Amino acid sequence: MLRHKFILGVLILAAAVLPQARAASILFTLSTGGSFSDSHQVLTYVDSGFTMVLTGYDCGASVSYCDSVPTQNNSTTAISRGSSGLGLTNDPQSGTYEIPRNEFVQVDLSVVPAHTTITSIQFNLAGIIDGWDIYSSTKASELDSTTTKTGTQVTPAAQGNNNTGFSLASYPNIASTVSTGATTGYSTIVTGSAGYFNVTALQADCETMLSSITVNYSGTTTPEPGGLILAGCALIGIGLIGKRKKKA
Repeated sequence: MLRHKFILGVLILAAAVLPQARAASILFTLSTGGSFSDSHQVLTYVDSGFTMVLTGYDCGASVSYCDSVPTQNNSTTAISRGSSGLGLTNDPQSGTYEIPRNEFVQVDLSVVPAHTTITSIQFNLAGIIDGWDIYSSTKASELDSTTTKTGTQVTPAAQGNNNTGFSLASYPNIASTVSTGATTGYSTIVTGSAGYFNVTALQADCETMLSSITVNYSGTTTPEPGGLILAGCALIGIGLIGKRKKKA
């Protein structure tokens, strides 16, 4: 009987101290009020071991729209936050901290904590004029790491269209939800890996802002050293009790 109790105790303690699988999410607020550090107007957000870096890029006067040369190295440009969200400081289209088509905001989630995998990312948009595109890349400063195009355009990882300036037949919603005429919407990109995600407007004369980003992830929690010590002490205690009862 005592032996059975000892084995049961070992199993319970082992379950308590072994790495545990978990799923969780982090909300990064990008409008005024969120916590971040600012270095030359490159914004860095840190939460739960995750580091997210946001950088603005200008595709240059020689490129009409960023996706016409998706793999070029683009020049950085300042980003700023407002009450509704984040955009380019010197937005050439409206000057209101929004993101136009010939510029983009790169969301750098290329580094994640050990034993952790990003499962999906939700990008929440505000101040939408017509719609937005989100591209993915494996390199900083690039809009998209692939040269595969449909006609003259690179296919985005996500696309939102509020069906006011452009038809849904031509620019369908991809991994995105937005109502007709709405100025807010969101995209959910399912991904099993980290990387760079680049937010820009849908087409010419379109704009948008990033209001927040939710990172969903899975991984394992490593037991704290103190917990392992306590578990070891408990096992020793169980063993000593067993020895005393045998002697008795």
